[in-house]
Amino acid sequence: MPFDIQALYQKHKSRITGGTAVLLGLCILCLIFSSGTDQNDPSLGEYPSIKPLAIDGSSRWLFSWKDESGTAHDVLLLGNFISKGQPVTRIQMYDENGDGVWRCLVELDPGQYAYKFLVNKNLLVPPSHVDVLERTMNGAGQVFVPNGDAPWVSSISPADESTTTSFSNITFTLSGNLGTLNMGDVRVSLNGKPLPVSVDRENARFTAKVEDPAEGQFLLQISGQDTAGNAILEYQSIFFYYRSRISEIEPTGLDGALAYRVLIPAFTATNSGNGLAGLISRLDYLNDGKGEKGKSLGIKLLVLYGILPSSDAWGSEITSFERTRQGLGDRSLLGVLASECRKRGIRIIVHFNLAYISNQHEFFQETYGNPGSNRWDWFFFMNDTGTRYLGYADDPSLPRLNTSSETASTYLLDIVRNWAASGIDGFLFEHADLLPEAWWKRVRDAARTGSGKPDLILAGSCHGSGDYVNQLFQGKFSVAESLNHATDLALAFAGNRPEEITTGIGSWEAAIPRGGAFLRPTANRDMPRLASIHNDTMRSRAALGFLLTGGGVPMIQWGDELDLRSPDPPVDRDPSPMDWSSLSNKQADPESTFNLVRNLASLRRTWPELRRDLDGGRPVLRWMTEKEFGYSAWVRQSVPNRFFLGIMLFNRGRKEASPEFVLPITTTPDGHYRGRDILMPSLQTVVAKVKDGKLSDITLPVKPERGFQLWLFERLTTSE
Repeated sequence: MPFDIQALYQKHKSRITGGTAVLLGLCILCLIFSSGTDQNDPSLGEYPSIKPLAIDGSSRWLFSWKDESGTAHDVLLLGNFISKGQPVTRIQMYDENGDGVWRCLVELDPGQYAYKFLVNKNLLVPPSHVDVLERTMNGAGQVFVPNGDAPWVSSISPADESTTTSFSNITFTLSGNLGTLNMGDVRVSLNGKPLPVSVDRENARFTAKVEDPAEGQFLLQISGQDTAGNAILEYQSIFFYYRSRISEIEPTGLDGALAYRVLIPAFTATNSGNGLAGLISRLDYLNDGKGEKGKSLGIKLLVLYGILPSSDAWGSEITSFERTRQGLGDRSLLGVLASECRKRGIRIIVHFNLAYISNQHEFFQETYGNPGSNRWDWFFFMNDTGTRYLGYADDPSLPRLNTSSETASTYLLDIVRNWAASGIDGFLFEHADLLPEAWWKRVRDAARTGSGKPDLILAGSCHGSGDYVNQLFQGKFSVAESLNHATDLALAFAGNRPEEITTGIGSWEAAIPRGGAFLRPTANRDMPRLASIHNDTMRSRAALGFLLTGGGVPMIQWGDELDLRSPDPPVDRDPSPMDWSSLSNKQADPESTFNLVRNLASLRRTWPELRRDLDGGRPVLRWMTEKEFGYSAWVRQSVPNRFFLGIMLFNRGRKEASPEFVLPITTTPDGHYRGRDILMPSLQTVVAKVKDGKLSDITLPVKPERGFQLWLFERLTTSE
């Protein structure tokens, strides 16, 4: 059926809604731009796609997203759009033809915009089939709307938010109507200092010379105008430059550890009360200090969110660095918490954000529109009046901090020292990849000075793949978290899409220097709970089983071990209150998610294969479709005569699993192996044969509702 763009236009005329800019940082989306203005062309190229359309004499843009799974029933376009001078942040999309292609229209003012898709009200789904390009707009897709005939920056090197180890020039190309362009009036500045510019007029290519640049973070700005007075749409970006990379860092001592993320108000009580005192009273739940004889989760690393006053629930949009959040208790109580954690073998790190603050912070309030402020250089103002500035993801509510300002850096380093003196064991810095590596080295030194702990943990989080994870370690971080990991984990097990996990994990693990630790979360704040995504505890357990039997440091989001679900509809990016009423039943059920997490935490401390890669024994997933087998599996091995087989179950209808597994470890000798389910020792053992790298003659008893089974195979001796 032909696609009727006019019908869609009429539907959208009355349904576009505005409001404060909304940007959900979850996954990298790539821009596929198709030009042309054919209003009735149903062929829009690959998806997601963006296409300019001239309707009623105005510039509108058609956004398209294809539902490959056939499960979408509600799709929104989210972005920081400006239409007719007004913010537009969410637009309903429609599947007009029932062909799985969701579309929407929006009239856009000239500018640079970030966008994402929100599917079924809670899960932001990226396109898995699109190659990942250079990261743009902090994890979102990007669309550029030119200003009529005015020229605009169409390509540039170094790219926005990139890291380079070779840098002497900035090169860029202008597109648009260049006939009246005064190329000599194109201005380029780096960290506010003008650069000399040469021009290749034939190709509209510009080169800005940089003399002996120092390592660190750079703010690039480009502006100019043509002879007709049309201004170039101003361009600004941030990139990083470092001359060398390190390959080995200090070990963390977190080998075999299980981490637990807590948003304190949501964890401590169902009424979101009790603060730090309530958390102290719940520590035995996390680790009772009794080792394998205890009944706790065995948590070794506690990650605290929501410590500082903030305009958001998670404590990311900080309004004050100097006090605790109202209702939590003062900083001395944080010291008591840290002391009680040490008694139980728990290390405690506190979530901080030094990349940006809330525009409600008093320092920004007194500086905005005030060029005479003594904190003027704390922010990236882009006009002389102090009314335009660089915000995180172009969000004006989140002004970026300029750590190149000496007064700003002095203040922030003092803050770090003071908080480190509270007795904590380290920090988790959000969006750490947005600040230069040289800065983080200063932060590490300040934190260790303040705490008196030479082994203080410096952890950082970022969006993106291995390159961005590696950047954190270059800044002397000892622990790194990729927020994309949780997304890939959820998508892999929600839709049996192994590419979401295998490709990502490979790039992240390869990027980690020797000695570094990779924090692997079950969720992030911009996505719903595992149990909500899967709508099936079996799939949640499969995801948790995979997570807890792999490398790095698994991190449980509070309540995932109790099958906690997201609010419906989600509230402020899911600060779900802990459901303590279900705890006793979960603890008593040997096949509950709680006991799966508890038992796997214990096993990964016992068996090195379940916590790190040894001698080339990386897990290889044998993913099968649900229709055929209903499970996926991996093998891990550290010695020739023993290996583990992990099975993630997806199909409730199957009672046995009898595939022929191809073992990824060539050192497995031929012979017979006895296998036992080490999570459920009561199940019968099996005997399987290994021949020419294949595991056969095996039938495994399956209880699909468990979601995950872990089998240990050991070679039989000739006497057995």
